[in-house]
Amino acid sequence: MTERSQNFMSKIWELRNAGADTEEKLVAAILKVVAENTKSYTAQDNLIVLDKNDILELAEELKMTKLTQEQLQTIEDAFNSIPEDMRTGKFGTMEGIEEQLAEGSTLIFYTTKAEITNSNGLTQANYVIDKMRVV
Repeated sequence: MTERSQNFMSKIWELRNAGADTEEKLVAAILKVVAENTKSYTAQDNLIVLDKNDILELAEELKMTKLTQEQLQTIEDAFNSIPEDMRTGKFGTMEGIEEQLAEGSTLIFYTTKAEITNSNGLTQANYVIDKMRVV
């Protein structure tokens, strides 16, 4: 999400937590925040005109997903922990991560090394698919 869309969502949640607790109230709150956060122009007779393209752009921004720098570092570290020949496909490359983001996934899956200790105290390295939530 862009900074603008994150601010938009924060305002929606503030209104939700302040009492927009029914569908009707929440839709009204969303419409209000849209009107307050899109480009507008003053037309004849002092009418305020909202920019439809700006509203549609905001809608697209809300659909965009993005990983934080910390999440990107976690994935990079995970990829560095696995053998080179396993760094393939949708869950083993940054291209695969970008593909998941482009699809609008809210959970990103990636391959990482996991050390598992059995009941005898023997530790074995395994490679697993882990996940993280997209902000």
